[in-house]
Amino acid sequence: MSEDMAWLLGFWIAEGSYSVGRYIDYSQSRRNLIKATRLIQKIQSAIGIKPIVRTQERNNTTEIRVTIGRKLLVNFFQKTLGIRESFADGKEVPAIIWRLPRELQLEFIHGLLEGDGHIDDDSKETMLSTKSPMLASQVSYLLFSLGWSNKIRCDKYKQFAIYLHGYNARALSPWLPTESFPELFEVSGFGLFQRPEERISFARLRPRVEAMLQTFQEVLRTGKPSKGRISYLVERRYVSKEGGEYYVTEAGKHAMAILQAASELLAGDLHPVRIRRITPLRNDRLVYDLTVETGHSFVAGRSPILIKNSDPWGAHIAMVIKSGSAGSAHLRELTTPDAVWLGVWASVTGDEPVIIEENGMIKNQEIGRLYSRFSSEKSGPITLQPSRGLNALCCSPEGGVGVMPVSAMTKHAYDGDIFEIRTVGGFTVKTTANHSVEVFNPETYRLEARQTSSLSEGDLVAACFRVPNSQSVRQLNLAQLIATECPEEAGKIFVEGEQAEEFCNFLRSKYDKVRLRRDFYQVLKRNAPKLSYFIREGRLPSQGTLRLRYSRNVVPITIDVTEEFGRLLGYHAAEGNLERHGRGGLCELTFGNEEGYVRDAIRCVNKAFTLKATVRARKNRLDVRYGAKLLSTIYAKALHTGLHARDKQVPFVMFNAPNEVKKEFLRGCFRGDRMVNYDKWTRLSLKTVSRKLSSDLTVLLRQLGCVSYVWKSGTAYVVSCADVTPIQDVANEICRRFIHTSSKIRSMPSALVYPLRREIKQLIPYGKRTQFHQMLFTQGWKTRVGYARLSKAFQMFETETGSERLQTLMNLVKNDVVLLPVKSIRNLGRANTDVYDLEVEGIHTFVGGVGGLVLHNSDIVKYKLP
Repeated sequence: MSEDMAWLLGFWIAEGSYSVGRYIDYSQSRRNLIKATRLIQKIQSAIGIKPIVRTQERNNTTEIRVTIGRKLLVNFFQKTLGIRESFADGKEVPAIIWRLPRELQLEFIHGLLEGDGHIDDDSKETMLSTKSPMLASQVSYLLFSLGWSNKIRCDKYKQFAIYLHGYNARALSPWLPTESFPELFEVSGFGLFQRPEERISFARLRPRVEAMLQTFQEVLRTGKPSKGRISYLVERRYVSKEGGEYYVTEAGKHAMAILQAASELLAGDLHPVRIRRITPLRNDRLVYDLTVETGHSFVAGRSPILIKNSDPWGAHIAMVIKSGSAGSAHLRELTTPDAVWLGVWASVTGDEPVIIEENGMIKNQEIGRLYSRFSSEKSGPITLQPSRGLNALCCSPEGGVGVMPVSAMTKHAYDGDIFEIRTVGGFTVKTTANHSVEVFNPETYRLEARQTSSLSEGDLVAACFRVPNSQSVRQLNLAQLIATECPEEAGKIFVEGEQAEEFCNFLRSKYDKVRLRRDFYQVLKRNAPKLSYFIREGRLPSQGTLRLRYSRNVVPITIDVTEEFGRLLGYHAAEGNLERHGRGGLCELTFGNEEGYVRDAIRCVNKAFTLKATVRARKNRLDVRYGAKLLSTIYAKALHTGLHARDKQVPFVMFNAPNEVKKEFLRGCFRGDRMVNYDKWTRLSLKTVSRKLSSDLTVLLRQLGCVSYVWKSGTAYVVSCADVTPIQDVANEICRRFIHTSSKIRSMPSALVYPLRREIKQLIPYGKRTQFHQMLFTQGWKTRVGYARLSKAFQMFETETGSERLQTLMNLVKNDVVLLPVKSIRNLGRANTDVYDLEVEGIHTFVGGVGGLVLHNSDIVKYKLP
């Protein structure tokens, strides 16, 4: 490439354009006739072509257009030189310029200044104007590399101006502010204290640093350095003399380290600049980063600035996630052995329930409340050890279902759109746009993470219809329950009985009166220990009664989890409320004119808590009142039944009670809030305004093997039982007839099974193939095949399958993982709220939302700062 060609490229960046993709045009005002003449000479010299010159009127001015009409030359500019057509704010320096020699790069700058350069009237400096931030940054860097100092300024109209300061050593030499590096100037012995200056140029500082460093090295090497600077080092106690030889002190070793670092800085010609201001800018664009193996830094920005890459183990990846530009699939392997947790920005809302197992107890707990139980922080990640006993229900990509330890939880503030995913069956989950759910891929036959923003109607979202069913709770220790769920209430509750007296005697024998008066005052005053005393000593009572302060009402510590207890909690979930009057409180059940249910509720109260209930008749209703403030506190804070209609929920004790007690709980619920549809397909349903209660009832029904739907009726949620076989007696009583319903929701699209028919037939004995074909493929691929029929068909296999696709379908059927088509994805609007997430190592999924949808975990990245 010749100098004239490099000049032409610079002038084209300033004034050139492509015309109809076949011509190269240069435009100049008629006032710049000399510049146009020079352009024509350069074209003839560089290319050997005489251009076409014509004049035309535009915006009341005469314009000279210089055109080169060769398609081959246009292709050379576009494909070989990499010069693309762009608007004024999108121009760039051609890539070939960076590989040219210095002389040609100077000619390129010369041509660029001929087109868009001028002399500033005020400062009399040469300046280059452009609307392209990329071109301004690239030209500034190119000028620095050529030895020209410059500055970039941007006005309010987004016009960039590059000011050239000239080519001389003083202008190019960086400056070091003295106040920022006091140790360096003291170690180097620069004479700063005799002649104070605000800043020192690299050109003056570098020789002194290298000379002082050389003196230190001579001391280490020979012990007898040359005279001159050694006196300064001895005076500063960097060097000490013993027996005629010098040696470096500890302070001197520190000084050597400073000088060595300064020498590398000065040799690199890095110019320290002062930060004037930091302005936050809102944008929703993607962000990027580079990782350099050794230096971990790169040069970027409009003015070349040295930027530290965000550590190679993933902190920069987390920044990309925050912008919503990365999915979880990129992050699963970015871990280090000594990693710490970094935050997450793809999350679900705090009211979304998740199915967990905590210390052997199954819970369907809201993720926001779960986070607050483990951390009092306003936001941030929590790392959990397996010893904390928190596990989550999860599903693998191959359809395996299990309970795995939760390794981390996170919470962070979010200001953006919230989306609600609704599937067939009415199951929902509310997430941020970049949170992922597990979707079945019909090409790979695996469950894969897909962001909410990428979902579309008809996608098959996985839902766990088989949830852990614990039946371990047959007795309930209220003291232990209070200590676990609401220990802050233990200071208000007294324990009575033989164990309380024994505990008082134990405290008197263990502590003196001073300690008793300070920490166990009620033992001295009333001979009545508080429950908090038991918790403090690690000895919880198992017998006796609980009393709230000076109340006369007592509650037994140990309660049998009987059918009456379950039915009473069911009544409370449907018709109960915690009424407050005066200083106390009551548990109240409200029924219509159904005296049979009222008598049963009174009997359940007496059987469960040995309390007497009272009945108050009102217009068109009967109120059953029982208990006092202590029992209402246990209901609200220990059993978590909810205070109001909108926050009612199933007590987590019911998820761990025997199946007979669970059925009685459902009986009490349906008696209170039943809604029966007496049409061709009689359905047993329950109506509630609590979203959490609808989710809990769905989980409880699945524990018993029932299938249910959830649908919205105005502001209320309706839980409708589609298969009542496990609770047939309850359904018959509530509906007052024998009902038999079936559901198509526990099924799989035939389009997933039909392509595997040949692989399936090879695993079935020859005599049973016809029966198998009639069972599954008679109606082709346009319908759905029930899981019961698929399970029966898979039992006919004589040999193990070698097909991964078929094995995945078998796992889905075996573990009751149902593939539900997405019905709608609704934007709920912008919300300024906290969002949460879980991390389950290995499988990276958890089950949550209304209906137990399989969600991908939080894209939490592990990283360790270097």
